[in-house]
Amino acid sequence: MNRSRILRLLLLVGWSVACDCQDAAARPRARQLRHSAEVTKHDIPQGVSPDLKALIEATFSDDHDVRVRAIREIGRLGPPAAAAVPFLVRTWAADPLLHDFDSQIALNKIGDAAAAAMIAKTKNSPIFSRPHLIRGLGWCDTWRIREGVLPYFDDPNPAMRHAAVASLYNTNDPRVTGALLRSLRDSAVEVRKEAISHFKGWPTAAAFDPLASLLNDVDPEVREEAVGAISQLKSPRLVPVLVAVLQKPGEVDDVRYRAAFYLGLSGDQRAVEPLLAVLNDLSFAAHVRASAAEGLARLHAVRAIAPLIEVLKQRDQPTELRTSAAHALTDFKDPRAAEQLLEAARTENNSDLRFWGAMGVATIAGGAVCDDRIVTALRDYSYRVDGRDRYYGRKQLVLRMIVENGKTESIRSAAIAADPLWPRRYDSLWGR
Repeated sequence: MNRSRILRLLLLVGWSVACDCQDAAARPRARQLRHSAEVTKHDIPQGVSPDLKALIEATFSDDHDVRVRAIREIGRLGPPAAAAVPFLVRTWAADPLLHDFDSQIALNKIGDAAAAAMIAKTKNSPIFSRPHLIRGLGWCDTWRIREGVLPYFDDPNPAMRHAAVASLYNTNDPRVTGALLRSLRDSAVEVRKEAISHFKGWPTAAAFDPLASLLNDVDPEVREEAVGAISQLKSPRLVPVLVAVLQKPGEVDDVRYRAAFYLGLSGDQRAVEPLLAVLNDLSFAAHVRASAAEGLARLHAVRAIAPLIEVLKQRDQPTELRTSAAHALTDFKDPRAAEQLLEAARTENNSDLRFWGAMGVATIAGGAVCDDRIVTALRDYSYRVDGRDRYYGRKQLVLRMIVENGKTESIRSAAIAADPLWPRRYDSLWGR
């Protein structure tokens, strides 16, 4: 390293140290300026009752527990404690990242009298702490406090718009619906996603068309979330919209998966044919076809049983898809699937596929006539599953078998054979 490079390095280090010293010297002055406008004990109004005055003074204590108890006591007083609002606002905004939740609760209990001070404090707060205070405004159920959030829906800073939308997660107040609907068209992806999440939790009929338009959004995560939100609306227009998503050329697999999942939950028989088409179409991803298989079972589409059996038979099909097919056939409880499920329970290498094969046999092949098949599947399955799933899966299987197939003595023997450590559990099911 030559002398000039050493000199430049020393100058750089010296400049960095000087800047650090300058910042350190400026910090106390900055803190002094920040706190100079805050209220102090000397600002307590003269006409305040001695009890309330003592509580307000306690909010200045260095002891955290003393402060919290005082704030909670002020909150219990409700609107009569309006004189304490400036002091509660001080503690509410004291820490920009973890503002005092107890103060927020107390201010909300005081009600309208706290609105102006909280809104002003939020507006004048540093930009890095303002989103947290915006969320605090929206959390309050006092309307005059909550309406202070509305201007931030049009703020040029996307972080403020996001905070405004997120702050209303706990309300379905019609007075904020218009602003939330506008946020579905926001230029920022995170704001759109947050608005979608709101309507997923609070389904609103007016949101159907805006959410449907988001199914063509440029961002795949927005499209995926929009599928979930629009499916909560239970509209008669839902199935054609989701089918269009499922069949859209070039759509990403996760969005298609979500569309297939909600088509299965729709309860609408118009979804059966599109889901059958997906199940039989090798161009779709395995997890999308698996979602279609389970959706057909939820729709009780009997004509899907034969295709599902065929999928389960084909060992060259993805394991995830075949496992979902076994799961779906178990839900159908159709005797036509018993042989193939028994074969899966006895011969498959994948533990999940064996589990659903055995579960299907236990569910379908009930009664004394088929006890030998159930015993065979149970004993074989119980010794082929390793680790933690061995006990848990076995217990699920035995309990399903007992509930579905009756409490015969041979089933009891099979249960104890499958899980010899818990005979008393099974005896209790027979009332012994």
